[in-house]
Amino acid sequence: MKKLLVLILLVLGVGCSTSPSRILFSSNESGNSDIYMMLLDGSEKEAIVQTDKEEWGAVFATPNVIQFLRQDSTRINRYEFNLITKDEKKIDQPKECILDDKNIVFSGYGIEAYTCAGDIFIKDRDASIGKNYTKDLDGTSNYLAWSFDNSAIIFTNNATGNNEVYSMNIRTRELKNLTNNPANDERGELSPDGRLLVFSSNRKDPSDPDLYILHLETNEIKNITNSKGYDLIGRWSKDGFSIVYGSNRSGNWEIYRYDILNGLSTQLTNNSAFNGDPRVR
Repeated sequence: MKKLLVLILLVLGVGCSTSPSRILFSSNESGNSDIYMMLLDGSEKEAIVQTDKEEWGAVFATPNVIQFLRQDSTRINRYEFNLITKDEKKIDQPKECILDDKNIVFSGYGIEAYTCAGDIFIKDRDASIGKNYTKDLDGTSNYLAWSFDNSAIIFTNNATGNNEVYSMNIRTRELKNLTNNPANDERGELSPDGRLLVFSSNRKDPSDPDLYILHLETNEIKNITNSKGYDLIGRWSKDGFSIVYGSNRSGNWEIYRYDILNGLSTQLTNNSAFNGDPRVR
């Protein structure tokens, strides 16, 4: 399986990105939740947004602008932060609902996708409200990600009685069931070439989710973490050679990087604080 994955990535030219991937994540290293960023090898870690309030749910809106959620007293608001100018401003919540857990995720073209009351909404930059893309789909839909070519959203839905990972083409609204297993398969993300799906599943042990890679053309599947602990939220690097994820295998949540070429995981953060919910760009 490992040789096949490497061959696919090399043949398709994956690995040619000119700028290094950056990891955006939440950490309570300072005593409350703040927004941090570091490079893919764990170096140059710095607090991007650090206040006495709780901040989480950070995402890249553009390569140089992030958005995040902040709790002011009992109210949760959205904020935007420019990584170059360091300017911060409060921004509106979606008209459909108040985001209190996960933030809006952005395509490379600035199209917004977010979950409200168990459905997925997509909003163009010039639109005032989003369109409900899962109103005809039973169950709860959540855990959103964009495909690297911006043509589809990947999400989790439990209409079958357990969580499965789906993709939906945002132009045709074609729905594909990417996983099909009695276990809970969730939090999926497609590789840059669109052929591999990384997702979390408790197939091995109902109380111990691991990260898996599924080859969508051959249905080959591999458990890439196989640890004693929760392994969640796999995010592909831009070059397709790494997957960043969160795990509590050490007793607290830390961020790790899995290397496609050698099949090894490297721990990127190491302290007694929570470090998790990574986003990579």
